[in-house]
Amino acid sequence: MTGSASLLSTGFGWVRDPGKSPIPNAIRGDVGGIFISYSGFSSAAIEDAKTGLTQKVFVLAELQEIIETLEHEGDLKAFFKEKINRAKSDRNPFFKAQG
Repeated sequence: MTGSASLLSTGFGWVRDPGKSPIPNAIRGDVGGIFISYSGFSSAAIEDAKTGLTQKVFVLAELQEIIETLEHEGDLKAFFKEKINRAKSDRNPFFKAQG
C-alpha cells in the first residue's frame, strides 16, 4: 500500500463473532487496511471487505499464509503486493495464492 495511508489490524474477537467486523469502521476513515487473523475471517468480515473495495483497498490475510511464505523463504513484500493487486484487479480482498 505504498504511497497511501494504511491500517494493519490483527484482531481476534471480531473474527469469531459472525456478526462483528472492524471493516465498516475503517471504511469511514481515510485509510485502507490489511487485516491479519490467526483464526480466519467470518463471512461478514469478508463481505464487508468486498463492499469496502468500492472505496479503498482492503486485504485479508491469515497468519498461516504469512508463516508459510516465510517458511518457504518467500518475499513478504511480494506476498502482500500480490494480495493488494488481486484486491484491486479482481475485487477479491481474500485472495489466496495457490501452492
